[in-house]
Amino acid sequence: MSLATDFDGIQRPLFIRRLENNGSDLMNVDGSITPVSFKLQPASNEILRVSNWFIYIEDEKGFNITDYGALAGPLTNGLEIKASIGGRYGPLISFNVKSNADIISVAYDMDLKTWGNDNDVLVAKIDFTNMGQFVRLDGSQGDFLEVIVNDNLTNLGKQVITAQGYIEDKVF
Repeated sequence: MSLATDFDGIQRPLFIRRLENNGSDLMNVDGSITPVSFKLQPASNEILRVSNWFIYIEDEKGFNITDYGALAGPLTNGLEIKASIGGRYGPLISFNVKSNADIISVAYDMDLKTWGNDNDVLVAKIDFTNMGQFVRLDGSQGDFLEVIVNDNLTNLGKQVITAQGYIEDKVF
């Protein structure tokens, strides 16, 4: 098990988890009629300190700044990035993510991987600690991070969002 050292010098277990909807982490779904919610939510007896999100989009060749992945153009409605923390629910980002440019505008680091004739892969890191703190999710409070898909992403090759951080002392 990997460990992290908190500011108090105590080592705690690390986690790497994907946002999910009913056990699936694949976000290339059709949310155009009924929005589809993907969440990172700790168990009721744990507290997660989230340091980073990693966005992974795999699609055909031809990514450009105005499209979403390699889709032809930006998303119509976009992805909503929200959180429920301490009973308060609302957006983490003040706009919906509709294009590769929007991802760049919120990501700490972004890279487009190209390998020969295979699909291209966009990877981006949103670093909450660069914004000044970890995002603390308390399972006993029902806290969660959420991405809501409001468009049809079924033509996108693959999209997943992975969170990482450490597990704070258990709540008993």
